[in-house]
Amino acid sequence: MNVNQTNRFGAIYTQLASQQSAPQPKAYHGAKFEDTVTISETGKRAQQNWQDIASKYDVHNISAQEVSAMSRELFEGGIY
Repeated sequence: MNVNQTNRFGAIYTQLASQQSAPQPKAYHGAKFEDTVTISETGKRAQQNWQDIASKYDVHNISAQEVSAMSRELFEGGIY
C-alpha cells in the first residue's frame, strides 16, 4: 500500500487531539463520582512478561529475524 498524502492524517490527528480534554469527575447535587479501574493479577503478570520479552531486544535496531523471534515469544507467552 502506498500512501501519497499524509497531510490529511496530520490534520485529522490535530483536530482530534484538540477536542480531547482530561475527563472530569461527574457531579450530582454537589457529590462527585469517580470511576475506579483495577488490573487483575493476570494482567499484571502479562505486563511483566511483555516487559521481560521486550528487554531482550533493541527495538530501535532490530532485524527481521529478531522481530519474528520476539513476535513468536509474545504469542507463545499469551501476549497478543
